[in-house]
Amino acid sequence: LNSVAAQLTMEVGPDAVVEAAHRMGIQSDLQSNTSIALGTSEVTPLELTSAYVPFANGGYKPDIHFIRRVTTAGGKVLYDNNGGNAPRVVKQEIVGMMNSMMTGTVEI
Repeated sequence: LNSVAAQLTMEVGPDAVVEAAHRMGIQSDLQSNTSIALGTSEVTPLELTSAYVPFANGGYKPDIHFIRRVTTAGGKVLYDNNGGNAPRVVKQEIVGMMNSMMTGTVEI
């Protein structure tokens, strides 16, 4: 399957792959070369998992926070992060196609 990713990277160009990765939530410095399709650039586990979130939420970039709300013992809210307005980073139809392909890899 890596050969398919490498072929696609050669077809669209490594710069487009890097741009898409950054749009999806990868913040690490990525090397713009064909081998990026093989996982040669390092990313954190948080970046990797957050890059998959748009496929689960309809195409929106996640705003990852470890702490959602802080309250006092009496219930007064000191901090509340409701997620805000996340930008769409993947078209709805692309999300559907990707979800279908990913589901197909685990169906027996």
